[in-house]
Amino acid sequence: MVTDGRLVDPFLARQAADRLKKNGIRLAIALEGQDHRHSALIEYLASTPKKDNIIQIPALEDLSAYLKFASKLIVTSTCSKVVSYEG
Repeated sequence: MVTDGRLVDPFLARQAADRLKKNGIRLAIALEGQDHRHSALIEYLASTPKKDNIIQIPALEDLSAYLKFASKLIVTSTCSKVVSYEG
């Protein structure tokens, strides 16, 4: 999930995350920027370990300059089969 941390319906987000995790699905969250209204909920939603499943990416207004960096960070952080290379 990619989010700015401002969830429209925190209750439904919690229910959806619980269902996904109950079915063995890993929930990784790419968190944009620094201004997060629902920080505690974001931590709850992410699978454990939190340090591996909450990925900080640049703020939306800066994201276009860092898009390649952010997308590479998300993919390499969430998929153990990916081999990182420069190019």
